[in-house]
Amino acid sequence: MATYVTREDLAAPANLAAYGYDAEEAQSIFDNALPLQNYAELRAYTGRALGLRITSAGIAGTFQRDISDTTSADNGGTIILDASNRRWKRLFTGDVMVDWFGADNTGEVDSSSAVSVAAAYLMATRSGVGLGLGALVFGRGVYLCNGSIALGEARGLVIRGQGFGATELRRTVDTGAMFTQTLYSYLTFADMGINHAGALAKKGDWTTTWLDLSGSGIGQNLILKRLRVHGFNKQIDFGSRSLNGDTNYASECYFTNFNIFLEATNNQGIINNFSKCSFIGTVDSVLKVAGFGHTHFDTCNVVMSGKFLDLSGNGGPQSLYVADNCKFEHWPQGGAIGTTQLVVMNVATTAKVLFKGGGLAGGTPDPSVYQIVNRNSNGTIEFEGGNWAATIKMRHYKQVPTSVFGAQVFATYTKFKNCTISPSPANLVFDATGGTNQSYPGAVWQDCQDRPNICITGVANGQGFNAAVPAEAVLNRATFTGASVGGALLNGTTPVTFSMPHYGQPAFLRAVRVLIHSQAVVVNGTIKVFADAAKTIQIGSTIAMTGGASTTPKMYDLPIPVDTVVTDGVYVEMTNGNGIYAYGRVYIETMSI
Repeated sequence: MATYVTREDLAAPANLAAYGYDAEEAQSIFDNALPLQNYAELRAYTGRALGLRITSAGIAGTFQRDISDTTSADNGGTIILDASNRRWKRLFTGDVMVDWFGADNTGEVDSSSAVSVAAAYLMATRSGVGLGLGALVFGRGVYLCNGSIALGEARGLVIRGQGFGATELRRTVDTGAMFTQTLYSYLTFADMGINHAGALAKKGDWTTTWLDLSGSGIGQNLILKRLRVHGFNKQIDFGSRSLNGDTNYASECYFTNFNIFLEATNNQGIINNFSKCSFIGTVDSVLKVAGFGHTHFDTCNVVMSGKFLDLSGNGGPQSLYVADNCKFEHWPQGGAIGTTQLVVMNVATTAKVLFKGGGLAGGTPDPSVYQIVNRNSNGTIEFEGGNWAATIKMRHYKQVPTSVFGAQVFATYTKFKNCTISPSPANLVFDATGGTNQSYPGAVWQDCQDRPNICITGVANGQGFNAAVPAEAVLNRATFTGASVGGALLNGTTPVTFSMPHYGQPAFLRAVRVLIHSQAVVVNGTIKVFADAAKTIQIGSTIAMTGGASTTPKMYDLPIPVDTVVTDGVYVEMTNGNGIYAYGRVYIETMSI
């Protein structure tokens, strides 16, 4: 049977020789191998060892007595005072575990105080210019945090868990902030779930915040990685304190069922990037900002009811918002609510918003909700490529033009360019709210697969031409290759009408041309141009298409009376007395007034 040396054996000098140790060797072993179960045993200890081990899970580690320290307080994690008022200090390098300070991972006991003490230890021992705090680490389990954890002026602080689904910080109260900080520089949260377990039925009463950075200090570099943040009135509150040079990033995160994801009222030049993130559920606003620099969403999934970009207070002179390859969908999936709003401006703003690729799909929008609300005074909302549902509704408000070298310039508009699917211009509403001598932001469709090129500027107090229209889209163009069967222009003797609606936008009709690939297929054909969909207002006279044996093409350039103005649109009706296909193209060109 094996025989083990116990500390009692080593403590008896008469036994040392029998075990082959002299007094110095025995003391060295004793100093570093004394096992105690927990802090309570250490606090009761009065022995002569210089080193010992705590063995309980969560707080296990090696402690060494610091004979030179007679003043440090017991902090319940890295410094323990024994019964003789001696200081025992944990030996470690690298990360600090919140469990050392008494944090509970069962979710039954509030760990706010323990986490605060752990953070305070880091700030007290590792603060200073050029000296980062390091990592504050949560173990596996659920940590209840109903109090407020003050991070102070923490530089380079990393707060991380064991991964999403392994570590959860939980809050069950609907008030206060889980974390507060007066200065942040390279503050990182990573690899955990952060859950406000408040009742959704009381969502309107929530006042709690996950990360309150609205203190009196300044901020720089917030980094979020692989998080799932659920609930909260505000998930992140920047307030108005940020300065130029800030950079804030979130990647591979999942944000759900909040009132506001991020609120900021500063108008400084800062950079924000959200990459491969999801914003899901019933929300008020993803971004609710007034200024807040340049913000980029890259390959994000947005399935929500509420506002994506709430720029109702934006005063930043050069604020730019880009959503690149992002998918938008009404929440709940299936569109039972359908109140997703892409961008909302309720006061005069100067924001520039760009949606690149991506699209909005899924469900039927609430008829009372406008997905785009443009109250821009010196910026643009642009959609470049992608699939943007035909049901998207737009509302444009009158704004005061800007005076540039004595001329009134109004360079603002909503524009759809190179889109596979685009909203119907019929869904555009001009809101007259505003004073005199104001103009509406224009709406432009350019090179979209499902619409003719068209610009709609509205009519604003006789202002006339609206300079908001980009030069390349002033001319509205539509070309048609005919019916759906084989690209035929005419399918037998059935009359065909080619329509270019103008949705009430006044425009000069500049040209109508019809190209027939082969004259031989035309027998007693006609071309008529109308100014209304009912085809009761004819423009010019009826043009006869002459047939014959020739297979050569022919272009019919219809004579349009000078200064012909259309508002409903342009409708070209063609007939053919021959019962076979006629191939060709119809071209219509107008200019918005």
